Amino acid sequence: MSAAPVIPLTPIYRRYRDTKALRTDAERLDAAKALVATPEVVAQEFAESVALMDKRYLNTAPFRPKPMHPRPPVKLNHIREDHDLSWFLERQKTLAVSDEPELSCTYANYQLSIISTRGRAVFDDEAKTPAGRALLLDLLLVAQDATPIACEAKLFRDEPFSGLLQLLAYLAHLATTSQYARLAKYHPSAKFPNLAAPRLDGYLLLYEFAEDATYLPRLLDCARDLSASLMTMPAVTAHVRQLVCLDCSLAITDETQPGVLTATTRWRVDGARPTCALHTRVRPLSTEWGV
Repeated sequence: MSAAPVIPLTPIYRRYRDTKALRTDAERLDAAKALVATPEVVAQEFAESVALMDKRYLNTAPFRPKPMHPRPPVKLNHIREDHDLSWFLERQKTLAVSDEPELSCTYANYQLSIISTRGRAVFDDEAKTPAGRALLLDLLLVAQDATPIACEAKLFRDEPFSGLLQLLAYLAHLATTSQYARLAKYHPSAKFPNLAAPRLDGYLLLYEFAEDATYLPRLLDCARDLSASLMTMPAVTAHVRQLVCLDCSLAITDETQPGVLTATTRWRVDGARPTCALHTRVRPLSTEWGV
C-alpha cells in the first residue's frame, strides 16, 4: 500500500484553523484585534505560505474527477447555505455589482478543493491531519479582465474575520505558478491570462449579514481594517490585486421563478491604491472598538 500524499501545513492555514477553533466570538474578537494591531505578522505568514506551496506542492491533476454542479435550493428563492448561493450564480452566470460595475464578475466553479490530491492526503503536522477537503473554495469567479477571484461566502451569522483568514489561505494556496497554471488548464473558458507571477482577487461575499449580532459587526470591522493594512504590504500585494467585501441580495420579481442574485460593495482595498473605499453600512476605519 502506497504512503499517503503529504501536503505542507502552511502558516496562513494554521492561523485560520487556530482562529476558527476558538470557542466564542468574544475570543475571536480579541484575536482579531491583536492581528489588526500587528498586520505584518499576517503578511509574513501569507508570504511564507506562498513560498512553501511553491516549493513543496505540485499537482497537475484536475481539482475533482468530474464536473459538479450545486444542487438547487430546497425551497425556491430561499437561500440557506452556500450551495444555494452557488446555484444562483451558476444559473445566472454573472454577479452584477450595482454600485461599482467594474467589480462585476462571472461564475467559473464552486466548492473547489484547492489542495485536492488523491490517496487520502495528510498535512505534515505531527497529527497527520487529513488534508483532502481542508481548503474548499466556496466559489471561483472571474473578473472582467479575466483575473481569477477566490471567494469565501458568509451567510447570516457566519463569523467574518476567520472568513477573511480563510480567504487569505485560499489565495496563498492558489498564487503559485503551478497552481495558477492548474486553474487555467481546467477552466479554459475563463481565459485566465498567462502570467509568470500570478495575482488574484479575493472576495468576501455576505448574505443577510447579522448587523444586530453582539460581536459580528466588530469582527467584520476587523476584517476590513486588516485587509486595508495588508494591501499596503508587498508581501501580499505581490500575489493579491485587491480584497473586496460584497453584500449579496436576491431580487425576486416573480415568486414562481428563480430570483437574480446581485451585490453592492461594503468595502474594497486595491493594492495599486492602498486605501479602503468605505460604504454607508460600515463604521470608519479604526483599531478601537467599543465593548
